[in-house]
Amino acid sequence: PVASIFYDAIPHRFPEKYLQRQATKDYYNRRLVSHADFDLNLCISEYSQKEISELTGNDRSVNISAGISRDLLELIDQAPEKPRAQSVLYVGALDWRKNVRAIVLAFAQLPADLLGGTVLVLAGDHNRRLLVELKSLWEGSALPANNLRILGHVSDEELVALYRGSGVVVQPSFLEGFGLTALEAMASGVPVIASNTGALPEVVGDPESLFDPSDPSDLARRLTRLLRNPEKA
Repeated sequence: PVASIFYDAIPHRFPEKYLQRQATKDYYNRRLVSHADFDLNLCISEYSQKEISELTGNDRSVNISAGISRDLLELIDQAPEKPRAQSVLYVGALDWRKNVRAIVLAFAQLPADLLGGTVLVLAGDHNRRLLVELKSLWEGSALPANNLRILGHVSDEELVALYRGSGVVVQPSFLEGFGLTALEAMASGVPVIASNTGALPEVVGDPESLFDPSDPSDLARRLTRLLRNPEKA
């Protein structure tokens, strides 16, 4: 018997971004189709379980769900409570589908009374070219230079401290097979705003905390409401 662990089919959903070369497309499609013959597909979310069934017709699958590592959970349990800053935290890469541009564009629409005092913090391994593009977008949007903080890679201890001290964590991806950042933030007691696509709705669970990832103004409205009323988060 052969079993797989299936995460998602993001390249299949966005071939113009990830499958531009015919050889790459052919290789990817062969790999995807092979799931139809597996005896079992272990899926990381209800979304990915439904996706593999729709794409391959193979219903021999089960949702085992993804989750937070035991080591990180221990760090979260041991971390002291911190006062939450007026900040927005993004954790992850800057790949196109991560849609971090939406956060910058949402910042540009924040009311003046919030804009000056709200900081955007980016943590993760960031491609230099994509980072330059994001900085240019920030500058081109006439946002305060000192309100963008780029940390790069952080340790697990530093990550937990960031979660604990942030006003809100945003996961704006166009598509996620699970949404680990959102789960880590919630486990740390931090409010989360996430896109309403892929597996993020089942991870977050609260429709009021979800936004349309193609509409930065939707994100701006939800950020404004949360930053002005942190006690309701």
